Amino acid sequence: MTVTSSTCATTTRANDEIAAVRRTLLADARADAERIVATARQEADDMIHTAVDEADAEVEQERRRSELTAQAYSNRVLARARNDARADVLRRQEALRLELVDRVRAAVLELRNDPRYPALLDRLEALAEGQFEEPPTIERDRDPNGGVVASVGTRHVDYTLPAIADRTLDALSDEAVRLWT
Repeated sequence: MTVTSSTCATTTRANDEIAAVRRTLLADARADAERIVATARQEADDMIHTAVDEADAEVEQERRRSELTAQAYSNRVLARARNDARADVLRRQEALRLELVDRVRAAVLELRNDPRYPALLDRLEALAEGQFEEPPTIERDRDPNGGVVASVGTRHVDYTLPAIADRTLDALSDEAVRLWT
């Protein structure tokens, strides 16, 4: 078969057209690929920004939660320390009160050795007698407490030295409370 110039020209034109279609398809494919890559990059950037924002929000939320937890712990420790300190103060106050009671009772019992003790017994006896309408039975300087006990029937008054000490301490209790506050 012989190839003529018109056949060659047709073939060349067809090849040129095919090449042009190929170039157009290739350009379209490249443009589509660039759009796809650009869209993918944008989506990846968006996903990264979203992930960073979410991570920052979680970190902030955990930081706030940690602060609240630390504050709550600090408040519990502080409350416990205050309670412990208050309990310690109360224990010391009670120890001082008991020491005061012991000292007052010991001092009152020492009155038995004081030369003015007989005069004190006379005054206590007169005070006890004044509590009854009829003459009471009087026990004077009764061991081990000293002082006076008077009674008529089922009624009695106790002016023993420890009872006087207790009454004195009761009368001073409000004043002692003021010392501790």
